[in-house]
Amino acid sequence: MEDTKTNLPAGEATIPAGDAVSLRAETALLHRRLLAMARGAEGRLRDQRAANVLGTHHLRDEIAALRAALRRAEAASERRRLEAETLRARSEAQRAALQAMGQLLAEAVGTGEEAEARWLALAARAAEMGLPHEETYLEVNGDVARDGQTAAGHYIRFGARAGRFPHPAPDAG
Repeated sequence: MEDTKTNLPAGEATIPAGDAVSLRAETALLHRRLLAMARGAEGRLRDQRAANVLGTHHLRDEIAALRAALRRAEAASERRRLEAETLRARSEAQRAALQAMGQLLAEAVGTGEEAEARWLALAARAAEMGLPHEETYLEVNGDVARDGQTAAGHYIRFGARAGRFPHPAPDAG
């Protein structure tokens, strides 16, 4: 079962799975609001012309400012969408690399009577290096804590092959 968020190694951001959808919705809402404001300003301009009221230059400036604001908002939304896609792709590449590393570990350790001792030695060395981050790994992977396994032992034997991240993702805020 996958989380609704993709956890990245230290130094990366966390991207919610629905972030691109919410960005599109936010952009569409902003676009509709700005268009409505521009239409309202255009309507006021028409009314003033019909009544021969002076000051249409101000309304033209307001319309131009609203259109410029709309272009800036659309550009910012597109940048945020592209950043989210880039981070999501990077996260998937890192997950694939972790899975490959886990598979290599499993192949290197092998099977048989001596394999358990090799797994335990690897887990002890990983724990000494702070891999994985004990508290966060057990919190994010509740199954490991429920089964009474250590974070390092589980990560070395199973977690890396499953693509579980060894460290907490940095605060996205």
